[in-house]
Amino acid sequence: MAFTRNLLKGLAGICVGCGQSPALPPAAHSAVWRAPAPAAPVSRAGSRNSANADAKLAHPESGPPTAPCDRQWRQRLARFSCDGAAIELRHEVAFNPMQRVPKEPARSVLHAVGQLMREHPEVLLIRIEVSTHGVSHDPDKQRQAVASAQRRADAIFRQLWRREKVSAERMEALGVGYSSGAAADRRFTTRIRVAQRR
Repeated sequence: MAFTRNLLKGLAGICVGCGQSPALPPAAHSAVWRAPAPAAPVSRAGSRNSANADAKLAHPESGPPTAPCDRQWRQRLARFSCDGAAIELRHEVAFNPMQRVPKEPARSVLHAVGQLMREHPEVLLIRIEVSTHGVSHDPDKQRQAVASAQRRADAIFRQLWRREKVSAERMEALGVGYSSGAAADRRFTTRIRVAQRR
């Protein structure tokens, strides 16, 4: 290092008054700017701990693994599915859009959905889907089915927004008309899917 300093001083003395900084030889330049090599890990345990720390910094939201999924309803009327892709309803939400307030048990089920949304702000968007059973090739009946399903989805949306105080930005309502996946013993089937999470 002393040799490098002396060399730089000598070069600076040569260029006094020339108005230009001296060009450094490649060896001197690399000696000045070479960074020290990082120290090797002391043990395997130390390197493993540092790798875990790096992973936590990269993913601060990651935490301990979640508990096994509880499939028992107990007192609950609404719950998240085990994969977190939907909100499961214990009872079908039969909500006539001509009514201001749904009848029981639909009112209690929607109250439970609102409570879930308040307790889980990481759920950014849910999609309320209402469909009716069967298939029709008549275009008029198809349009009527979609319109009727959309009115029911909108009524559920309004109930969750006005009565349960769920933000309208966290919901969307969709009437899907006829669906082969709808329950055959009900005229309309309601599904609530989780469309986006934080």
